[in-house]
Amino acid sequence: MKQLQFGETAEKKMDWQEANDYCKSLGKGWRLPERWELVKAYDGKVEGFKSDYYWSSTTDVYYADLGVIVYFFNGFVGSFNKSNYYYVRPVRGEQCIGNLKIKKSDIKREAVKLLKGMIGRLK
Repeated sequence: MKQLQFGETAEKKMDWQEANDYCKSLGKGWRLPERWELVKAYDGKVEGFKSDYYWSSTTDVYYADLGVIVYFFNGFVGSFNKSNYYYVRPVRGEQCIGNLKIKKSDIKREAVKLLKGMIGRLK
């Protein structure tokens, strides 16, 4: 399993969509980090973060127009409007939680199976 590799903090603050697009534009697997990856970076004292807010790729569970941020001054995690401007730090490497590897193809396949099962029960 590859470890996470954080890139450099972008020179300017961006809104949530710009942050996602910026990370993808870097190519070679760069992406906006998930909320838990930023929290892990804060807890692990990963160097190179400013004492400020950073976007994660995570959308608020209840409100789709809110994105989750991590404050690298005190570790605060919260949700703010995706039109706000915060710092961006790309990450690359395999997304995993503990020993559980998460692949988008696995998630899609399981979602399709679940939906087909639900539709089958409705017939």
